[in-house]
Formats: sequence, C-alpha cells, structure tokens
Amino acid sequence: LKLGWMARRPGAHERAHEYARQAVEVDSAAHCQIRAGCLRAVCWTDAERFAEADGALRDLVTAASALGNPGLGNACRLALARLLLWRGQPEEAASIAEPLSDDPDREIASQALALVSRARLAAADLAGALRLARTALARLPATAPGRITALGHRVMAAALIKAGDLAQARMHIDSGLDAAASARLPLHTLRLRAILVHALRTCGGDVVQG
Repeated sequence: LKLGWMARRPGAHERAHEYARQAVEVDSAAHCQIRAGCLRAVCWTDAERFAEADGALRDLVTAASALGNPGLGNACRLALARLLLWRGQPEEAASIAEPLSDDPDREIASQALALVSRARLAAADLAGALRLARTALARLPATAPGRITALGHRVMAAALIKAGDLAQARMHIDSGLDAAASARLPLHTLRLRAILVHALRTCGGDVVQG
C-alpha cells in the first residue's frame, strides 16, 4: 500500500489502484482491506469521482468502527472530510474534521486542523482560519512526512494572503516548497507556486525565483 500512496502523489491513479488491488490479494485482513479502500477513495476524490468516493468512505468509517480501530477510522473520516471540502460542503467537512483535531496521532490532528482552517476560510472566517492554521503547524511532529508539512504551510499561506500579509505568506510558501522538494512531491510544488502567483496578484510584489 505504501507504493500505492507514493504512486498517487504524482497523480498516477491507475497505478495506485493496481497497488491497492494487489495489497488486498496478498493480505485479506480487514485492516488491510480498509486501508486499500481508503487509498482507492482518495484517488477517486482526486479524480472528482465524488459519488463513488463518498459511498466508499462512509462504508469504510463504519467498517473501521466495527473493527474497533479508531486510528484507522479517523484516517477514513479525514479522507471523507477532504472529499466534502472539495465538493463544496465546507461546513459538513469541518463538522467531521473538528473532532479529529484532538487525535493522539499528531499527523492526523494536524491535517484535521488544516482542513478545518480551509473550511473557515471558505466561510470568510479569517480569524478562525489563521488561528487553526497556526495550530495545525504547531501540532506537526518533527518526523511528519513532507506532504503534511507542505500542506500545513500552504494552508497557512492561503490564510495570510487573505489577511494581506504577503511577507509572512511568502515565508510559509518557501517553507512548503522546501518540504515538497525534499520529499520529491511535484504536485505539492505546483500548488505552492500557484499560491505564490495568487499572493503576488492579490497583495502585490515581484516573483523571485530561488
């Protein structure tokens, strides 16, 4: 499954689906089936196949709960909240993600806080978005994967741009770009550069290539 998540990040969804299929053929344990299903559903979300992803993730949350595995259930809930945010349902996304902000797994908690920050920003609650984005970064463990670090800085930068603080936004964009480059995450790099262009257009300034 690790190979599947690695394939999904550059956008190779068909390859990610194939790795998920292979994983469940090798390991029939329920937790593996749920993890593979979550990978498929996240890929469907990426491809905007929202109906398929929604049904799958709700079933996976139920299955993880029946299994008595809260960590696995929360990973599926986080994926469901992400889907809802992408589908333009920020309030429902926030209602699912908010309880995860106290998860003992700091990576899950940080991602949940970042997602709620995005939902608050969509609802024009700038103060809430800034506070939650800062908390998300503070909850990041030192060992967090580059994708989560890059996401945290991107969310912080987006909120700062809305606040008109170009200098601080660029600092977070640079930090996110460093994390994305170290982890070899081209899609995260593109998203951060898109945020930078938006910042320059919104707040004014010149592009400085590093």
